[in-house]
Amino acid sequence: MDAICKHNDDLQGYGAVVVLKDFNKLITEDKAALELLSDSPYYICFQLCLLAAAMPARNANIRRTKEERIVVKPIFDSHEEYSGMAKVIFEKFSRKNPKSAEVLLSPSYDNDGNTSPLQVANTLAYEARKLLTSIVRKPDDDYVRVPMQRSLPSIYRLYKLIYDSLKAILHVSRSIPCL
Repeated sequence: MDAICKHNDDLQGYGAVVVLKDFNKLITEDKAALELLSDSPYYICFQLCLLAAAMPARNANIRRTKEERIVVKPIFDSHEEYSGMAKVIFEKFSRKNPKSAEVLLSPSYDNDGNTSPLQVANTLAYEARKLLTSIVRKPDDDYVRVPMQRSLPSIYRLYKLIYDSLKAILHVSRSIPCL
């Protein structure tokens, strides 16, 4: 958390959390949801994070010369189950979203035990999950854990995917990433 706060002027976090009960309900009741979202919330969260990471880079590049343009280098955990999926999703995302792909370099994969950016991402994911769990369980309670409060200046976009937002994604599926 100290690293996040120390570098919040040049560090941006992106995250997406899904209420699994809502996700499972939607893909069970709607065939289109299963086709678009697959059977894993990883797909939609991954793509929304890529989209969110590309947006500020694309916006910044509008005002920059070709030599000054910035790019985003996604780094993913070399997790046995997810790294293979990440490669496939990234390739499909890039084809479906060519403007975003202009600022995204090919992803790299590393061990989260050895890579500070992945440790920061894991911390953000943990805090985002804790926040969502708190919101779902106690909607009237505005308590935010101290680590999340400290990291808020570094969070550019955090998607909370509950039933209604997942359903909305289905209705605009032509303009969002899909598999």
